[in-house]
Amino acid sequence: MKRIGWTDRDDLILKSCVADAEHEGRSLSSAFRSAARLTGRMPDSIRNHYYAEKNGSKGRTYKPFTDEETARLIKEITDMRAKGYSVRRAALELAGGDAALMLRYQNKYRAESGKIPPKKPVKKDADPSRLIREKNRELSLQHKRFMMLHAMFTKLCELNSELAKQLADEDKIALFEKRIKGIREAEV
Repeated sequence: MKRIGWTDRDDLILKSCVADAEHEGRSLSSAFRSAARLTGRMPDSIRNHYYAEKNGSKGRTYKPFTDEETARLIKEITDMRAKGYSVRRAALELAGGDAALMLRYQNKYRAESGKIPPKKPVKKDADPSRLIREKNRELSLQHKRFMMLHAMFTKLCELNSELAKQLADEDKIALFEKRIKGIREAEV
C-alpha cells in the first residue's frame, strides 16, 4: 500500500519515538527505525519528514510516481543508456537541467532497476523491473543482430578484397600474355 501524506498519528508516533530515544540516550537513527516499524514507512522517509518539520518545510509534499510515469521514466532512461548515456546524465537531460528533479529521477530509476531492493511488492503487470529486463532483452537481441551483420560485412569486405586482387592478377596475366605475344610476333 502506498503511503501518501503524513497523518497526525504518524507525527505523534515520530515525536514519541524521538522523545524516547533522547530520554534513553539513543541516536536519532534508532528513533527513525522505531517510528518506521510502527508506521510502516521507511526509516529514510521518517528522517526526511523529521528534518523537514524541524526546518519548517511543512508545505513541501511528496508526490509519488504513477505507474505510467515510472514506466515512461524507465523506458526513456534505458533507451538513453543504450545510446551511451550514464543514468545520471540521462536523468539530468530528462529533468531539463533541474538538479533536484534529476536526483528524483535517478533515485527512482535505480530503485526500480534492482540496484536498490524494492521497498514494496508490485503487481506483476506494473513491475518496472520487468520493463527493464524486457528492454535489456530487446537491446541484447539488437546487439546480436548487429554483431552478426558486422561479421557478414567484414567477410564480404575480405571476399571483395580477394576478388579485386584476383582480378588485378588476371589483368597482369593478360597484359603479360599480350606482351609475350607481341614479342613472338616481333621475332617472326
